[in-house]
Amino acid sequence: MFRDLSGGTAHGRGIAGPGSQLHNTGDMTMSINILSETNFDSIVGTKPALIDFGAEWCVYCKKIAPIIEEIATEKTDLVFGYVDVDLQPMLAARFRVHSLPTVLLLKDGQIVKQFLGAQSKETYLNAINEL
Repeated sequence: MFRDLSGGTAHGRGIAGPGSQLHNTGDMTMSINILSETNFDSIVGTKPALIDFGAEWCVYCKKIAPIIEEIATEKTDLVFGYVDVDLQPMLAARFRVHSLPTVLLLKDGQIVKQFLGAQSKETYLNAINEL
């Protein structure tokens, strides 16, 4: 289970506020940042990042959540983020997100790869490893 610093949960388990970080309550060290229009550039910047755009009501978004969380424990050199498109429509518009789930792989602030719909862990890892 992942929870934000204030005790709320996110990504299909109740959304925490922007700026929160989800931390695994087990042994694994990782975090997935809850992103908003106001904190996106300061958290992500030009670092390599995997950003998951989803919504509370999206069934497939909930299906990929554990995959993204698992990758975040393995790839600590990337920034991981989650954007709830219902709460952050301007950020979704900025990246032209029109379907859910959408996962973006960013490098130097630019989209390197866009994944539409649920993908396998291997698909995400192959793209990350090509960075």
